[in-house]
Amino acid sequence: MGKIEEKAKQKTKKNAHVQDAILLYFRTVGAMAAVILSPNPTMYKLLRQMDPNPSGKRNATHRIREAAKRLEAGGLLKRDHKGQFVLTRKGEQRSVFLESMQNMHMMKPRHWDEKWRIVIFDVWERRRGIRQRLRALLEKAGFVRLQDSVWVYPYPCEEFVAFIRADLRLGPGMLYIIAEEIEHDRHLKEHFGIPIS
Repeated sequence: MGKIEEKAKQKTKKNAHVQDAILLYFRTVGAMAAVILSPNPTMYKLLRQMDPNPSGKRNATHRIREAAKRLEAGGLLKRDHKGQFVLTRKGEQRSVFLESMQNMHMMKPRHWDEKWRIVIFDVWERRRGIRQRLRALLEKAGFVRLQDSVWVYPYPCEEFVAFIRADLRLGPGMLYIIAEEIEHDRHLKEHFGIPIS
């Protein structure tokens, strides 16, 4: 990939981080116009969580305003009768998903129960876009790909998987499996920081 393409890709990723931070903020505080006009410490904290290398506050304010416009154009935010931004139904669904991803990382049990969570999916070629989105979501959530359509995670994540299945309308095309053992799992344990006995 050339430098220009790589730069554009990184910019798109950063824009997505800001949009996700805004949706999570609205899930916490509800309707509020001030969040777009004058970002506050809570918003900056979310931005740092979503983007480890944030820009200065002045630039962050511009990024937040632009991200809000994109969210509104995408049907995730709308304005109420007071002119304040509020989540749409689509935005609410997205924010619930983002929150569930955060909870997955924050609620890891102290001790592994020695069970692997495996996600298997079979998505038709004509739904290639859905398949690519699913892979991106699983990777972002911390899953590791075993094979092309087989992904694994060591901790409970049934609610997260159920949400993806419903959101992407995968139905029985996506299966959640709990396995006692995976052959040759040393590299998986090393990846997830699980003690090797």
